[in-house]
Amino acid sequence: MKRILQIDGGGIKGLIPVIFLDLLQKDIKQPLHKYFDMISGTSTGSIIGGCLAAGVDISVIKEIYIKYNPILFTPRPFRFFKRNKAKYDRKVFIDYLKKVLDTHNNNNNSNIRLKDLQTDLMTTAFNLCSSRTHFFKSWSIKDQDMKLIDIIANSALSAAYYFGSIKDSNYEWTDNYIYPISRTFKGAIWQDGGQGTNNCTLEEVILEAVATGWVSMEPGGIEVLSLGCGTTNYIKPFNKVKTGIIKEAIKYPMQARIESTIEQIRRAIYIANLYDNIKVKRMDCFIPKEADKLDSIKHIYLYRLYGEALYTDFKRGVK
Repeated sequence: MKRILQIDGGGIKGLIPVIFLDLLQKDIKQPLHKYFDMISGTSTGSIIGGCLAAGVDISVIKEIYIKYNPILFTPRPFRFFKRNKAKYDRKVFIDYLKKVLDTHNNNNNSNIRLKDLQTDLMTTAFNLCSSRTHFFKSWSIKDQDMKLIDIIANSALSAAYYFGSIKDSNYEWTDNYIYPISRTFKGAIWQDGGQGTNNCTLEEVILEAVATGWVSMEPGGIEVLSLGCGTTNYIKPFNKVKTGIIKEAIKYPMQARIESTIEQIRRAIYIANLYDNIKVKRMDCFIPKEADKLDSIKHIYLYRLYGEALYTDFKRGVK
């Protein structure tokens, strides 16, 4: 059997899937990088997934989110006078993640390449040059020599408001928007992987399982575990919806972004239903609106509770 883990983006809300995975590891009694054959993550999901794929124990990742995130999410001093600066210092995060990788992986894993990971990894980042999401895959010849820390930074530490974009003048990418015409370009300006419509990569991991031959060649089947980071209840009663040109215009830029995760889940389940040996389990939860923020440190305790409750629901479903 092949197992795939997919984790959404969500900033500090990533503690919800971290708590879930910590409880899962205690039950299965083996490291998660040995349990899952492929891990995919966007934004905060790429931090979790990238560290897991490098062999970092989930208990260490939990410590990052609970103990060190309040320190790492410290706004720049005098930022009021530096309006063009991002809210947080990316270098602080990168230095700490390098330390985590070195400390728990033979003192040299801060330079680890995708090809050297202990399980397959896929992450995303949005390229302002191509105006689309790019997928980094450890099994891809094009990507396998890239450093894990760079892939994590591109996906999770490049949000415009929080950290600022990351420029890579040497990255080469191909555009085939007008199929079958293909054009190659050089240079990328990366922003958070969840900026586009791929905050959830569930559909992509299903397609990869099909494309790599897992579905046709794996006799034990494919199990996909998809973890969200909590979201505000998007459903509104008919008499509570406010309309008007200004209100609708303000919401317009975010409508596709909000709908994208729902559509990813629907399409992934549709594809999975075409095959008898693909099983998909999606776990997510609704959280209070005030806690649905990427850097709401004060709600860490609440995220822990939601992670525990989500795992309880998961075990009930498994049984």
